[in-house]
Amino acid sequence: MAAVEQGRFSPAEAEAVRALADAAGRDFIESASWPLDEGWDSWMPDADMDAPLALPATAYIDAARRRSGSVGEND
Repeated sequence: MAAVEQGRFSPAEAEAVRALADAAGRDFIESASWPLDEGWDSWMPDADMDAPLALPATAYIDAARRRSGSVGEND
């Protein structure tokens, strides 16, 4: 598997991902079943979920903000 050869996953991790994908294929694709519980069509998020996530003040975040030109936004 390419991800193992590239060092992105260990063989055990790759096998776990493959097992989960195979299970999802059996449970949802082959059976043509709906993967979500009933009622999701009327779900609405809480209003506070729209609040922006405050990122920590770290050197990495500051550098990313400078690179993107977003210094000063959402601070």
